[in-house]
Amino acid sequence: MKHSRRVLAAAGAATLALAGTQVVSGAGGGASQSVLVPMVPCRLLDTRPGGDNVGSRTTPLAADEMYVAAVHGSNGNCTVPESAVGVSANVTVVNGSAASFLTLFPTDAAERPVTPNLNWVPGAPPTPNKVDVALAADGSVALYNFAGTADVIVDLFG
Repeated sequence: MKHSRRVLAAAGAATLALAGTQVVSGAGGGASQSVLVPMVPCRLLDTRPGGDNVGSRTTPLAADEMYVAAVHGSNGNCTVPESAVGVSANVTVVNGSAASFLTLFPTDAAERPVTPNLNWVPGAPPTPNKVDVALAADGSVALYNFAGTADVIVDLFG
């Protein structure tokens, strides 16, 4: 078989990967299927100050802070269509000052999920993880840092 098929479970949705495209049942809250559209990777957000900065924030996330990032439209170095119901991203934490975790979730969620997307300890090298996250109805996503301060980098690829 020329193309491999993999069945994955992601956020409770069934995902089927076929030749570089993923069809996700139940993503976006409707009964219809959503399709993961690969894109040229782009940087949505980098909170580090100076030449590394991308986006409007130039400070690390503080302890017990929730930061809202716009995704739909042109933000950072990305352009995401209004029809997008979620994103696939590589999320990296840099310069964490305390053992902590980061959680990404739609800003219109009834409550913040209890499961983190990344965990790190102070002094750790840059800590990345692949994250799939649904977008809020307004096309935004929330990032929550539990303890200490940490710079966050979000690179979208689908």
